[in-house]
Amino acid sequence: MSRKARKVNESRVSRSDCHALGKRYQPVPSVTGAGRKPDLDSRENIETFVDSFYQRLLADERLASIFLDVAAIDLDAHLPHIKDYWCKLLLGEKGYQRHTMNIHRRLHSKRALQAEDFQRWLDCFVATVEEGFTGERARRARQVAAAIAANMERSLPRRANREDD
Repeated sequence: MSRKARKVNESRVSRSDCHALGKRYQPVPSVTGAGRKPDLDSRENIETFVDSFYQRLLADERLASIFLDVAAIDLDAHLPHIKDYWCKLLLGEKGYQRHTMNIHRRLHSKRALQAEDFQRWLDCFVATVEEGFTGERARRARQVAAAIAANMERSLPRRANREDD
């Protein structure tokens, strides 16, 4: 793993590291080893997906700004929550106990999230799934992600971005 790729796993990731990572973005490795794409049917596969998805998100100039500058995420704390969230949705695990909308309402109060943000997030999600996974749970993940993006966009109050955002 390169030095820059390792940085994605560190607490704070700089914007330049994210953009450099994006330029050298590598497809999700097949965890089956046989060239066949796996399904999102195990914690291991979901964790691989989330790591690849966040590499893609943090390499996107628009989305990286939201995650790194506005939300100021700590990847060491954030990624385990996201992995638990998708394991809950796709596998029925009980590890995730947070209120997703409240978290995004706080973020939205700092910087108004726009329709384009949700679409870009969904495009990154779908591209990551299609690049590395196939099967019933992979299809379900795409459906759930589309519903999440639509619900978030619908539920957050519409407001114009402030000049200081």
